[in-house]
Amino acid sequence: MATPKTPLEDLNDLPPGWLIALGSAVHELIQRFDAMPRFREMVKGWVAQHEEEEKTLADWQERRRRHFIHAVIRSPRLRNRAEGPPKRYWVFESYSVPNLRATEPDGSTRPVHINGWVSPDLCYRSEPPVRPLLPLKADRALSLVEKYALLAAIHDYACAGQEKINPWHNESPSAISKTPSLPWCLSLDFYRRGRRKLLPAVATKQEPVLRGFLADVEKDLMESGGKAAPGATEDPRKPSKEAVPDVPPAATMSVTDLADRFGLDAEALRKRLERQRHRDKTCFIENAQRTSKEPQFLYYVGKVKPIIDAMRASGKTSGKRPARKKIR
Repeated sequence: MATPKTPLEDLNDLPPGWLIALGSAVHELIQRFDAMPRFREMVKGWVAQHEEEEKTLADWQERRRRHFIHAVIRSPRLRNRAEGPPKRYWVFESYSVPNLRATEPDGSTRPVHINGWVSPDLCYRSEPPVRPLLPLKADRALSLVEKYALLAAIHDYACAGQEKINPWHNESPSAISKTPSLPWCLSLDFYRRGRRKLLPAVATKQEPVLRGFLADVEKDLMESGGKAAPGATEDPRKPSKEAVPDVPPAATMSVTDLADRFGLDAEALRKRLERQRHRDKTCFIENAQRTSKEPQFLYYVGKVKPIIDAMRASGKTSGKRPARKKIR
């Protein structure tokens, strides 16, 4: 029977060959376009995006906590399920109070729950998403910034002896450890903790997908010129010329409103969201008390944003479809 490897011995193992080849391809791209500044700029943009998602989630969790701890506990009406919702679209939910347990007569403990009515923006299925890079999922299209970040992590892991893309490569480990939300794949102690997450999440069968990301990055480098000019580099967190104002993830919108806001063809979006509605019962609410002129379904923006982003990336916008001629 083989002796189990210690953590230090395990870290001496080489990455799989296909991952080394992919990391080398990223390195060749960096050399060809002198693209190290561009990679680091995009990685920092993704980190800022990731931190913003975490902040949005934390703010939402605090607002939900205050609603149950203060409003529901003090209001018999909000705790009475039999009377029905106090307002349109409110739902009745159970909230588990964080860090609080009740002691049973036998000495055991159990979580403390508060049951009550809650508004649509604070109900469980409106929880803002925090989207990790890995594992890759077929129903989630990665943005260009995310593709840069993932390829940067693979490069730094698989290219031994080469300069790291890690934007914090000149900072001390103690300085980096003060940033709790810093992604595992970009921290200086990546080789201590990160590789065990990278290998299971990036399977061999996903190599063609990652190669596709590499082609997208190469196209961007060809269009951008590779280098990030000091003081003139476009911040990847800022909306592009074709971008639209941000919409809160917990907001609900009809297909028509979503199409208008994001510049998409309404009929194409309706078909995509109809399929998504059958797969994910939490991506929408049904407007049961609507009038004849109101939409039947309202979609949570945060839940359907990946579909919207994929349609915008593929060019399926209303501006690219010729207007139909009216038949008189």
